[in-house]
Amino acid sequence: MGNVAQLLQSYLPRLLFERVASGRPFSGPEARRVPAAVLLSDIQGFTSLVETFAAAGRAGLEELTWVLNAYFADLAEVVYTHGGDVLYVAGDAFFCIWPAASADALGEATLRAAQAAREIQLRLHDRDAGRGRRFATRIGVSAGELIVAYVGGEGGRWELLSSGDAIRDVAAAERAATAGGVVLSGRAWSLVSARCSGHPVAGGAAALDSVREPVAVAAQRERGQMADGDTVLRPFVPPSVLDRLDTLDAGWLAELRPVSVLLAGHPELADVAGESLRRIHEGVRVFQHVVERFEGTVRLDVDDKGIMLLAVFGLPPRSHEDDAERAIHAAAMLREALGPLGVALGAGIATGRAFCGAFGSDLRREYMVRGDVINLAARLMRLADDSTLCDEATVQAARGRIAFEAMPPVAVGGRSRPVAVYRPAGRTERARPADSPVIGRERERAALAERIALLRAGGAGGTVLLEADAGLGKSRLVA
Repeated sequence: MGNVAQLLQSYLPRLLFERVASGRPFSGPEARRVPAAVLLSDIQGFTSLVETFAAAGRAGLEELTWVLNAYFADLAEVVYTHGGDVLYVAGDAFFCIWPAASADALGEATLRAAQAAREIQLRLHDRDAGRGRRFATRIGVSAGELIVAYVGGEGGRWELLSSGDAIRDVAAAERAATAGGVVLSGRAWSLVSARCSGHPVAGGAAALDSVREPVAVAAQRERGQMADGDTVLRPFVPPSVLDRLDTLDAGWLAELRPVSVLLAGHPELADVAGESLRRIHEGVRVFQHVVERFEGTVRLDVDDKGIMLLAVFGLPPRSHEDDAERAIHAAAMLREALGPLGVALGAGIATGRAFCGAFGSDLRREYMVRGDVINLAARLMRLADDSTLCDEATVQAARGRIAFEAMPPVAVGGRSRPVAVYRPAGRTERARPADSPVIGRERERAALAERIALLRAGGAGGTVLLEADAGLGKSRLVA
């Protein structure tokens, strides 16, 4: 198998890879129910960890890249060694699953997940991250029905979504865990309590102390080769990764980038099966289409509250001077397009720096985007109801092009003062270019003037490609 194909397939969870590798074309949304154990591992205080390293500049980011890469690679190794699969990474949380062949086999799958959880804590909790910081990990494990669905399909990309009792319960178990601890949901504990030691916690869950009678380790089999893997897998890999394939390895330095984040969600988009499947499929397809139109990057997160539609504007290679404005227009178009489907969508938009980059190993990789900007967008989304709310940084970035209505400030966790909140109120008339002359760019201005003169003289029309990094005056020159 070629190196490129191996890199590409590592960005897909095993479930999705096996579905794509089956050769059966997607003809519409799909969903299936499987009994499974689910493990949710979360890094506590990750945002402040990033801020500590970012304060040290490029050297700090390089250090953080290496330690986080090693963390993810080691976690994936433990999960796959114990027969599991890293389903997806949501922020700094890792969702891992152990599908069971039947309901009767769910107990063994849960025991494997519990064993993996204990080993992850032994290897990763309190690991030295450098610069006086340590990784604090807490883990929840659940067992029950897992609904796996494939929806969307815009541009050949099918998004894997999951829901069910196992997803709901694992989030509650993880929240009940302390740093360094593992908490099993009530259902999970009932399946493994005869072979484990633990003590009760709130809600019928139990904190795992030890596994007295472990099951034999059974690693996942190797992923097979795939015909035309380079072509078939590309729609499922983030554009930022595809853009950097030539330099994609464990040493690919992560970065802090200015981005605008759009988060939209609705509690009704929680059950990805039954009659809701078609509705969710259409909603995700619309979301994919809208975000692609404004050249953002799509990411979907699923938790116990439902599906969150996440779009990031400003990730490479899709970085623009007007990313904040694009996010606002995308939110408006998304809400307008989803209205006929009966989905009343609340959206939050925040602008700021995000820590992003590719992490992991050949077993499993993810392009991760994390930062306080995402936390703030999520907070605004939860307050938005059937509207769009923005933070002050977004307002400043889009000022002069979008009108805003000031809303009452809101309290946000981790912030000492209330946060200013605004609601987009429509376009404003674009400001005319300044009357002062453009300094320099004589060659470029001459080339543009020549094309305009030819057109005025009756010559054929054409296209002029103007290319430069953000902030170098492309809009001013064109104006």
